[in-house]
Amino acid sequence: MIPAWVRARANIRFNDHWTHARLEQHVRSHLDKAAQNVPYTLETFPNGEWFLTKPNQFVTMVQDVVRTISGGEAKLSTDGGTSDGRFIHRYAPVLEFGPLNTSIHQIDEHIALADLTALTEIYRTILERYFSA
Repeated sequence: MIPAWVRARANIRFNDHWTHARLEQHVRSHLDKAAQNVPYTLETFPNGEWFLTKPNQFVTMVQDVVRTISGGEAKLSTDGGTSDGRFIHRYAPVLEFGPLNTSIHQIDEHIALADLTALTEIYRTILERYFSA
């Protein structure tokens, strides 16, 4: 049986290499190729554009705390995926920081106790330095 119509929904999350308009054009070009003269309607509803927080004093301080406590370097990247920061960045600077987690959003998500302990110390130190400045 071939249905008279079909409806599909997709949630496409994107980073600073895309804009909503460019992504919509990209999807439309692929649909045009696949549809081959079959009429379709594409509706898009952007719910948050990407953002980048420029390095500043706070970012530098957080990187210093991470280095001091963990011995590692905090990487500035958008590799962490999407977050509510895309809504908040218009009103306040956003810096997201958390543990590396290979089981994130999976069944039995977990973190090593040592990582959680270090993370607690990092957050505490960030707050102390921020509010003492």
